[in-house]
Amino acid sequence: MEYKSKRLRLEAEELEKLPIKKKAYGQHFLRNQAVVDRMIHTVNISSETSVAEIGCGDGFLTSAILHQTKCKNLFVYEIDSEWIDYVEKKIRDSRLKINNDDILQVDLEKDLASHKPIVLLANFCGRQLGTHAAGSETARFFFN
Repeated sequence: MEYKSKRLRLEAEELEKLPIKKKAYGQHFLRNQAVVDRMIHTVNISSETSVAEIGCGDGFLTSAILHQTKCKNLFVYEIDSEWIDYVEKKIRDSRLKINNDDILQVDLEKDLASHKPIVLLANFCGRQLGTHAAGSETARFFFN
């Protein structure tokens, strides 16, 4: 295929490198920056806070968390190893820890017990979730 510009050719080549979304995992990717900004700014994330993200996909929310906050760590739980490889190549940040796990099989309380306070951020089927857990206190925020 011929492209009118070098930029378009490079964009097309980049798209060809992306892993395929898998329906079996219910993958859908958040693309609304305003929603991401609202999710991040609704919860309190300081340099002492660890963040847990469920499903990094192509890293859209992951990147925003790392750029917009001073979080201590970002623990990502992603079931799809192809997207993990993609995000690890795309995002270089020492705070990012990606776990190749099915979140339904993970005991988050046990896994993240030593990293409190924790904020949980995720995008589920068009619903964005921000949860702040400090000790036993939990606050949930849902956006439409």
